[in-house]
Amino acid sequence: DKKVYVREFVPKLNVELSLHELMILEAIMQHTSLSVKELRMVLRNSSKESRLSLEFLREKNLLYPKKYQDSKEIEYQINLLYLKELQSLFHSRLNRNIKLG
Repeated sequence: DKKVYVREFVPKLNVELSLHELMILEAIMQHTSLSVKELRMVLRNSSKESRLSLEFLREKNLLYPKKYQDSKEIEYQINLLYLKELQSLFHSRLNRNIKLG
């Protein structure tokens, strides 16, 4: 008799996020997805800074890239595994109460 036990996956953020990084994640959440160019326009920073910030968050598995058929640019979306933890951070550190549909 062989039994297999499955433990529930509980995601944990193992990274300290700056306020700037939280603002980027919040902007992506509000817009569903953003490209480097769009993030540059939203936050009014340089293209290089936007790209590096998105890559940092992607390396931490908080974002994933997505390419739409009609778009030439890659857009980044929130990794839904960390959605509840990010919402909690938005509430506690940015005083935002984001509720999803």
